[in-house]
Amino acid sequence: MGLKPGIGLEGFATNAAMTTNTPVSLRDWLISLIPVNPLEALTGGNLLQVIVTGVLFSIGIGLAKEGAKPFILLIDSLYLISERILSVILYLAPVGVFALIASVIATQGLELVARLFFYVFGLFLASALMIGVYVLLLFALKGEPRRFFSSLSESLSLAFGTASSNAALPVVLREIQEYGLPEDIASFAIPLGTVLKRDGSAILQGFNALFIAQVYGVPLSPSLLLAIALSGLLVSFSTPGVPGSALITMTTVLSAAGLPLEGVALVAGVDRLTDGFKTVLNVIGNTVNAILLNYWELGEKEKSLESKN
Repeated sequence: MGLKPGIGLEGFATNAAMTTNTPVSLRDWLISLIPVNPLEALTGGNLLQVIVTGVLFSIGIGLAKEGAKPFILLIDSLYLISERILSVILYLAPVGVFALIASVIATQGLELVARLFFYVFGLFLASALMIGVYVLLLFALKGEPRRFFSSLSESLSLAFGTASSNAALPVVLREIQEYGLPEDIASFAIPLGTVLKRDGSAILQGFNALFIAQVYGVPLSPSLLLAIALSGLLVSFSTPGVPGSALITMTTVLSAAGLPLEGVALVAGVDRLTDGFKTVLNVIGNTVNAILLNYWELGEKEKSLESKN
């Protein structure tokens, strides 16, 4: 019997959840990722369309070369302004989250708290399972898992405490080189993975969406599961490595899957804890992938030497 922390709660059936019963084909969902109007995607908060727009603009900037410099300066300025605004929002968010979760607990009682406990436990199990996959990979690469985790103990504790992969990055780079990874591989693979590869973020987004679907009684159809998986994967690429960012990008996954956006309030109260699980998994995944890249590089060098001999 599977762990279903969202099953059993009453009073959460809404019209928004009922509309998700209409299945959406994969073709229609993929077509919906292409924005008809990029500005409309930005103002409407459709992050998946914004990501596609960003990719298209990146291609255009690469083709325009020197002619794109004024546009790049404008985007840099907008990014700095948006970053400051976001920091203010994140600073004030706990007040709003407290009000939302207090209201929900007042109407739903302690049963919701128990469900959230199972939700956190289930996410911990999912993260532990993925870490187990990386441990097996380390065994296959003769990476000595015990020494690996011992070497990265400070990095992992910092990642869990800060819930920020960006904050843990300098310590990760230092400790992974002490573990034995060459500096050239570490300095390339780990920062790149910190920006682009976030296993923990993808798992957290998918788990959140499944939990909210269970709470609101939304049937887990194949099309819904596929929409959650694909949108969670795409959103994980654009999730900033700062605390609380998963709550903001979570609305994109819920919108893509047709789930009620008010479900964000249910998991916001435990986001700080789950954010730590997510960040630890991100750090482990990035470092193991860097070790895998080094193993592959060594194998290529050996093949090259053998061919010369």
